[in-house]
Amino acid sequence: MSPTTTTVRVPLPEASLERLYAVAAHQGRDLETAAGLMLAASLVSLPAEGRYTVLGGPDLLALEDLLGGGSILNATDLRQKVERLAGISFQHVRLQFTPGQLEQLLERATRQGKSVEQLVEQMAPRIHEQFFGLIDTRG
Repeated sequence: MSPTTTTVRVPLPEASLERLYAVAAHQGRDLETAAGLMLAASLVSLPAEGRYTVLGGPDLLALEDLLGGGSILNATDLRQKVERLAGISFQHVRLQFTPGQLEQLLERATRQGKSVEQLVEQMAPRIHEQFFGLIDTRG
């Protein structure tokens, strides 16, 4: 049994209609089918509270490069990658970095031709060594 469908008429600015035609052509669908699929997908993925950010193209690629760890799969994956970049966790203790410190990490990583994640992974053994050195001197 196929789902029941209802036809809805909505006014669109000319620029939006042109973009919708382009999307439909790219997908090889008629305008109504493409519009219906886009609306249905947005109702599933956009929060009812109305607050969201759409990333695509060069901005999405730049963010993925900055965060490391491959493609951003969904909102949860994005949050986890930002948390990993923005601090270091040790059991229940989290060391947070300021935006300025994160910028310094990015600049240093870029100078070395690495991602921030690669730079942090490179530094992890030294951090580990110094951590235990600090424990020995304090104890």
